[in-house]
Amino acid sequence: MIEIGDRIFLERKEISSGELSRFRCRLVGKREGVLIIDFPINEQTQKSAFFIEGTVFHAWIIGADSAVYSFVTEIQARNKDKIPVLLLKDPGEKGMKRIQRRNYVRVDACANLALHSVNEEASPIIIFTTNISGGGAAAVLPWNTKVDIGSIWQVYVVLLQEHRGNRIDPCKSKSRKCL
Repeated sequence: MIEIGDRIFLERKEISSGELSRFRCRLVGKREGVLIIDFPINEQTQKSAFFIEGTVFHAWIIGADSAVYSFVTEIQARNKDKIPVLLLKDPGEKGMKRIQRRNYVRVDACANLALHSVNEEASPIIIFTTNISGGGAAAVLPWNTKVDIGSIWQVYVVLLQEHRGNRIDPCKSKSRKCL
């Protein structure tokens, strides 16, 4: 179900503030009952995070079938191999819960988008989508463009209509992740 090189997302609720923090990492190895990951990167700050043994996370992965699988895991140990790694408890297939019920959620679609920063923190960006779903769209950014996670954008979607010309639909959007 989970293969070496797969991205794992970890979520942890801060006890003091109640704030939810999200991290991403990659599976770099597997052993009996153990997932070996590289050091998690905070998605908001883009910096490595330090955790002690026993830290519990809500984790999720996107499986080969494009479904989301959720599980609870815990840091069992830290290790310094060729790269610093963390050892997570492997819940096994029985411990993973499939939370995305539909098999074909995303639709490949190329639509032109114009992004304008609501707070005028960035210059407008012209991009195109690679796929669209009910929860959002995946888009390709120009190589030298940086978008802050959590930034709010006014998005203008250009929809091509065969006999009526182009239709431009505005909407507000929040950047969720940059891969």
